[in-house]
Amino acid sequence: MSRTTFSISFVCRDSKANKTGLAPVEMSIVLNGDRKFVNLPRKEKPSDFNKKHKSKDLEDYLSLMRSRVNSIMTEMLANGEPITTDSIREYVRMGGYKSYTVGDLFKDYLALLSKRVDVDLTYGVYRKYELVRNLFFNYISPDAECTAITNAIVKQFQVDLYAKYDTSTAAGYLTKLKTFIKFGIDNNRIKINPLQGVKTVKGRKPIIYLTESELEQINHLKIDNESLSNIRDAFILQASTGLAYCDLYTLRKEDIKINEDGTHYISKQRTKTGTTYTTVILPMGIDVLKRHDYQLHIITNQKYNLFLKNIQALSGITTTLTTHVARRTYATMLLNKGVRLETVSKCMGHRNSKITQAAYAEVLNNTVISEVVSKIQ
Repeated sequence: MSRTTFSISFVCRDSKANKTGLAPVEMSIVLNGDRKFVNLPRKEKPSDFNKKHKSKDLEDYLSLMRSRVNSIMTEMLANGEPITTDSIREYVRMGGYKSYTVGDLFKDYLALLSKRVDVDLTYGVYRKYELVRNLFFNYISPDAECTAITNAIVKQFQVDLYAKYDTSTAAGYLTKLKTFIKFGIDNNRIKINPLQGVKTVKGRKPIIYLTESELEQINHLKIDNESLSNIRDAFILQASTGLAYCDLYTLRKEDIKINEDGTHYISKQRTKTGTTYTTVILPMGIDVLKRHDYQLHIITNQKYNLFLKNIQALSGITTTLTTHVARRTYATMLLNKGVRLETVSKCMGHRNSKITQAAYAEVLNNTVISEVVSKIQ
């Protein structure tokens, strides 16, 4: 077990003296070899400060500051706060304990998520985290101490979610709240886990996808606007590869492989999960790639989905077009054509086939029924 070392000293540097010859008194805090300096509100002449025998007033001041730091460390221990040179310095600067609120917790985690938008997180998903924050603020004030998030509050939030929303939506919101709270626990901001006994009951939303005829309808849609036409082509490519938006965004010309028989395929790692996928590009997607010299310009996910609304209106298709619909259309087409579940899972870049099976259970059931009926008739 390593021994904790701690020391306090004071300096007053000539290099920091102002025009009148006064320089701030600095407190040097050293904890386990890590040193931080804190400017104190008092100024002295460095020559007077560095005398062996300081004035009684100055000695009393320095003694007072030592006592204050000792009191601060005692308070930090009582509050279960992590003791570091940074946290001690912050206490000294703030004149005491700076609370970490529920609002701070959500703000800090959302700041991390915002850096992932259009990298491995869509703006739409980020907005759902903001929605969960706003919903949770109806149960606890953002100004309350982070430690005030109790098991009772979380369970009440859970009960109301499942009463208000369908099971799948409620499960998604609850899962997002849990990530906020786990962030607080992992960063030592929440001492007692308020998630004990809070189970996420997951529902299953119906898979929304396009039929092949609907996809053909979009593919042959006459669009005069070049930007809109490019988005339509990107959607067709997604529906012909099963690529998620973030993987489509990072797709490059050199990622397209072509076999001797003309088969086009992509084999990479998914941006979101790092799982390797190998997907065969369907004929419509190959046509798109050839038109664009195998390199499409992809805009942000938010704008992409907005453009898709215009394409949906032009096509007359009732299904809401999104990047997810394109990805699901690809998987559904493969399953309906009898491609094995394990193969579809590999094409989609799912971590295992159980994920594919759970997501496309209804499609699989319909495929099974159709196959059996065709055999017995």
